Amino acid sequence: MLDLVIANGQVVTPQGAGAWEIGIHGDRIVAVGLPGSLPRDGARLLDAAGLIVVPGGIDPHTHLAHAIMSHPDQPAATLGPEDDTRGMAYGGTTTHLDFVYVRPGVDSIQGAIEQRAARWKGNSHVDYAYHVTLCGSLDLKVFEQIPEAVRAGYPSFKVFTTNVLPPHPKRQGNRLDFGRIGFAMEKVAPAGGLMVVHGEDEDLVQFNYERFRHEGRMDGTNLHLVHSKLSELLAFRRTVALARAMSAAVYFVHTSAKEGVDTIGPALA
Repeated sequence: MLDLVIANGQVVTPQGAGAWEIGIHGDRIVAVGLPGSLPRDGARLLDAAGLIVVPGGIDPHTHLAHAIMSHPDQPAATLGPEDDTRGMAYGGTTTHLDFVYVRPGVDSIQGAIEQRAARWKGNSHVDYAYHVTLCGSLDLKVFEQIPEAVRAGYPSFKVFTTNVLPPHPKRQGNRLDFGRIGFAMEKVAPAGGLMVVHGEDEDLVQFNYERFRHEGRMDGTNLHLVHSKLSELLAFRRTVALARAMSAAVYFVHTSAKEGVDTIGPALA
């Protein structure tokens, strides 16, 4: 028996848009049928005439309740789940993936997940999960916990190949060295997980910051010259080579340059 029937809308499916009805039982879509084909007995009818009906969106990369790193002397944070996910729900995004940061001194990936989840519990208006972000000079024993995290439902592991901002005594770095990235791939790949990579070249990015500060060119209009196309090319090529060696799957985030896209294409062959 259906709890809800959505009728008379233009329903978007993988095969295209059409005049379909949607049947829902509990919190799941259980049927998609031709107009008038789904049973109405006991079901609430939602008339979607004149509307487009689409699946709930999934945002795979969000930063909620996250420290804003660009101004470490003025501590602030991004919007939390109680505010940001309200906008997601209004916009049709029904699931989002945020990040759990595992840094030196954190002994347990699962403990870090539980701490982060406590911030979300009862505060999110939509479904959520997390990528596990591995940062800094992590103790190698932490990497042994990766298969357990995958089994617990956290199969994606984020790494930064650069510190996005210059060093500052009040700013925590996010970069993971390529040795540890390769070690993470060794654990992630056989467990069926996925590497999520923010790929830029550390040497170029940090030198560009130093050079542009020396030249007095620190305004935002030069940001694309600091985080350059060449930087993306070098980091993507290095990551692809490492992933091939480790037979690891990679999802590159913030792919911004043609050079990055051209690196990814042949790697899919």
